[in-house]
Amino acid sequence: MDADQSLQIIQDRYAFIFKEKQLDSVKSILENKDCFIVLPTGYGKSRIYFHLPELFEMTTTKKSSILVISPLQALMLDQTKKLQDMGITATVVGECQKDKGVADRISAGDYSIVFSSPEAALLPGLWRKSLTSGNFNTAGC
Repeated sequence: MDADQSLQIIQDRYAFIFKEKQLDSVKSILENKDCFIVLPTGYGKSRIYFHLPELFEMTTTKKSSILVISPLQALMLDQTKKLQDMGITATVVGECQKDKGVADRISAGDYSIVFSSPEAALLPGLWRKSLTSGNFNTAGC
């Protein structure tokens, strides 16, 4: 399936329309181009990565996960809940995560989006092993 068809399916499924710069960003990422996206607060930067795993699966038939690094635990928890409410598999790793089974599920590729603090991603230990399992799409944000 091509990118335009996939984008239309996503817009129909989640009842929203990508804004111009969101659409440009998503298309560039799907074309494997490097992107640095700077948009104003409230523009919808999160929408760009919310749907990337599903779009990658539609356009390449490969399952992928997106790793989002954020220094703000409250934002990660809020975004995770929002994604789960939309039916998108997401989790947070780090000190706030008490379910140790999450590490195995990350390694198995069970989450579309994984949020991590910089510390959890960089320090040796359980989370770093899971986050370097190879399930993450390197073309993501």
